[in-house]
Amino acid sequence: MARSLNGSTQRLEKTGFQNVVLPVSISLRFYANSTSGFQRIAIWATGSGSPTGASVLLNYPSAGYVANQVYNGFTNSLPYSASTISTGQWHHALVVSGATQAITYLDGVAGTPSGTYSTATYTNATVFTIGAMVGGGSQLFNGRVCEVGVYSAELTAADAAALADGYTPPQIRPSVLAAYYPLGGHY
Repeated sequence: MARSLNGSTQRLEKTGFQNVVLPVSISLRFYANSTSGFQRIAIWATGSGSPTGASVLLNYPSAGYVANQVYNGFTNSLPYSASTISTGQWHHALVVSGATQAITYLDGVAGTPSGTYSTATYTNATVFTIGAMVGGGSQLFNGRVCEVGVYSAELTAADAAALADGYTPPQIRPSVLAAYYPLGGHY
């Protein structure tokens, strides 16, 4: 079954993560127990100070939305889902951070893409955290997560639909799959 995170102390963090530069896409399945406060479901970023990278953020701009926070030290872009989640059920999120814009898919449906933003090469972005901000001190996720995939490419709307329909990350564009964490397998 999926990995449970308690929202107060638990997170998974891998340092020395493969250095991925933009574009990057993060796919995951999640089951939220709560829609209160910002909750970082996953983040790929630098490991110090104000992290540079991309992440899946729950409850931005308000309860139940899912956002793709892209921050490169200069620009903070937060395109979010077109709809909100329901607690107590499984959802799929895909955040895509491309060369010039970012987009968030929730259950296969695209939100509004960000406007053009300044990108950077994330040469020091080698930490991948599930369930909290890098370092684990804040924005802890309360729920379950599984089938986490990090891609070194901009996934498409068709890829988002297939992943939302239950395909696992290794089944979608495996040639650009940089990392895969089943975390106990299918939900």
